[in-house]
Amino acid sequence: IKAADKPTVLVFNKMDQFMPSNDWLNSEVDEIGEDVWDTLPVAVRRESALDYLRKTYLPKTAEHVVFISAQTRENLDELRELLYK
Repeated sequence: IKAADKPTVLVFNKMDQFMPSNDWLNSEVDEIGEDVWDTLPVAVRRESALDYLRKTYLPKTAEHVVFISAQTRENLDELRELLYK
């Protein structure tokens, strides 16, 4: 379709279902300690993991990365604004 030069947006849906495990995010868990990690609210653990993903391999696969939840409507405004740009 000759779109290789077009900006790419990588959209991950179902972020409301995403819950990183301790072994998945070893560097973060090691930094604060597993016992502290386990006591953090789910939203904090999730955001920490998503930040990690945003900063590591995902920027290498797409120009923009957005994590959304269609069900809870989380980050849909962020996606909408990015698409308008």
